[in-house]
Amino acid sequence: MSRTFSRVVSGLPITLLSAAFATFLILGPQQAVAAAEFVIKVAIFPTDEIHHEFGRKYEQRLEEVTNGRIDVQLFPGHQLGGIGEMVDGVQIGTIEISLLPPGFFKGVDRRYQVTDVPGLFDDIAHISRALSCPHFRNDFMRMTEDKGMIGVAIFDYGPTAYASLEPIRTLADFKGKKIRVLATDVERAVIEEFGGTGIPMPMGDAIPGLQRKQIDGIRSTIVVLAALKFYDVAKYITLVEDTHIPDMAMMSKKFYDSLPPDLQKAVMDVGAELERYMEDVVIRYDRRAANLWRSKGGEVIRLSTADRDEFMARTAKIGDRIMGEDPELAPMYNKLKECARITRLTDHEIKKGSGL
Repeated sequence: MSRTFSRVVSGLPITLLSAAFATFLILGPQQAVAAAEFVIKVAIFPTDEIHHEFGRKYEQRLEEVTNGRIDVQLFPGHQLGGIGEMVDGVQIGTIEISLLPPGFFKGVDRRYQVTDVPGLFDDIAHISRALSCPHFRNDFMRMTEDKGMIGVAIFDYGPTAYASLEPIRTLADFKGKKIRVLATDVERAVIEEFGGTGIPMPMGDAIPGLQRKQIDGIRSTIVVLAALKFYDVAKYITLVEDTHIPDMAMMSKKFYDSLPPDLQKAVMDVGAELERYMEDVVIRYDRRAANLWRSKGGEVIRLSTADRDEFMARTAKIGDRIMGEDPELAPMYNKLKECARITRLTDHEIKKGSGL
């Protein structure tokens, strides 16, 4: 006990001192001073990567700006359940925030899949600007308020790459390849456009599938593929960056509605503030994953500028066909497409790129 504290309490009645000391012993020093008014449980699918980095920064900043009125608690690594439980928990209010790619919420609203569009974004910095564009962001983040969810933040998780048993150096190298993809029309169409076959397969089956040569490669991000040690099986990885995979902090609308107006503003303001912060985080993780891949004896490949430009042009038409012609998806897709157009840098402007 400090001298200052001793002087302050020395003149208090013994009964008051006893009560205060009992409270101190029961609650502990922090709770005795002040208890948080609200608790936010954040469900994070993996551990110690980009989702978790956002969660740690959100915890720090929100507790700072609310002076501890909100206590943010992180639960990485399936602690609050798998993907289905994370989606359902936010919707019914048993989880305050779940961090997942928007496409994982398409069972609630099909429009969440428009961010999976290929051929639209030049690099990480470009998609970061486009996702923050009010013309798209304002509607996208609030489009399922009536279904129990509201978006707090959206940011890029990283661009697509192709890990393969044999090197993919040109567009022609895709021909005849069986590539593991997610079970979506867009992902299958991207591979088919270049003469390959998209094979939907759970991520956990992909390494055995490569070992048995049931598949020739896998489409994901280099951060995910390096974290799962795909370099032990598929030594080559081609950074095409045709599609970017965003991540979204989705909040329970039930919880949001329970907050007073000042805290509602705080949870949203901090989320928006961190979106551009995450741009640098993603670039850092991409660089680190590429360096790890090389250090393990793998090769990191880029298509030529001409091949990459052709890849982007041809896959952009897939988005127009699958999403642009779907009456339910088209309005939101066109908003994202317009934001991509107005946030694209010219050849005379400095492009941040992915830095790889």
